[in-house]
Amino acid sequence: MDRRLIAIAIVGSLLSSCAHEKNNPDVEIPATSQPTTLPTTQPLSKVIARVNGEPITQDELDKPLIEGYGLNVLLNLVQLDLARQQANRQQITITPEDIKKEQKLTVDKMFEGNAGPDADSLLDQFLQQQHISRPEFDLVIQTNAYLRKLVQPTVNKSITDNDLKLAFAAMYGETVKVRDIRLSNPQEVAEAKRRLASGETFEQVAREMSRDPITRPLGGELPPFSRQSVAVPQVFREAAFSLQPGQISDTIESDGAFHLIQLEQRTPPAGVKFETVKETVRKALIDQRTQLMMTQLRNQFRQTAFETLEIDDPILHQQFIHRINGQEGGTADKKQIEGEIKQDRSTSAEPPATMPSR
Repeated sequence: MDRRLIAIAIVGSLLSSCAHEKNNPDVEIPATSQPTTLPTTQPLSKVIARVNGEPITQDELDKPLIEGYGLNVLLNLVQLDLARQQANRQQITITPEDIKKEQKLTVDKMFEGNAGPDADSLLDQFLQQQHISRPEFDLVIQTNAYLRKLVQPTVNKSITDNDLKLAFAAMYGETVKVRDIRLSNPQEVAEAKRRLASGETFEQVAREMSRDPITRPLGGELPPFSRQSVAVPQVFREAAFSLQPGQISDTIESDGAFHLIQLEQRTPPAGVKFETVKETVRKALIDQRTQLMMTQLRNQFRQTAFETLEIDDPILHQQFIHRINGQEGGTADKKQIEGEIKQDRSTSAEPPATMPSR
């Protein structure tokens, strides 16, 4: 049995035990004619295995599993429980079919619709590589199924014809492809300009000087973007669309860094009419906004958990305190959440699947 699968069972056992204790007051011991003799030692823990005839008990297994995996599993359980509570307040129900659909959506995004009949084995391989057990993944899928149903009514009401036209322009309008050199200070900008002026290619200077760890190995190459693309800062878009192919921009300041960009290519608008692809655009926009709002709601639940969660188990409680202290009493967690929301706003219509809490 997977070690973290056992951990999930343990945490579930702890939670159900807590619920049982809350619902069952202390039981009075009936009076008898003879004094009651209380045991001097605690009952032996359940024996779950033996080696060379020597027993291994449940207690011996519980402690290392809770220490190793308990808090992460518990936090995923808490997010699922908070999602259920919200759904109950809104009289929203989730069926097994909803959960199956959520898993299919996630797997299709993970493998870009190419998993086919091997979807289960590919998913198992991926989870193994990420050190995530299948039960943990299933917890997140259940949570996402609730989140999707919770945000869908708001998403559907929020999309206007103007939104669709802007999304159409972003998906089918003129696009540009640029290379970018991200630099830390004016001195680096001056050095990059000197090297470019001496005849070195933009791609070479980007590979050797850019501070962007993602685009640096690509010679600064960025994915194509349109004038309406929200994934690219406005100042960046304005500079890119003002250039001619091969031309290099003046220094651009954005996101606390300095940039030089070179226009590689312009692609004219696709010969597609809005009405022809309107429903395709609507579907993509709904998916994009749904993912964004699911992330925002999940982050709200996470913050609620950090502010209100009470843990009785001493090991899990200590882990939780360390986690909070590591995030400066919740301040860092808030900053992280704001950063994730900002990042989600700049993702495409098909962001990566959400993984369990780590």
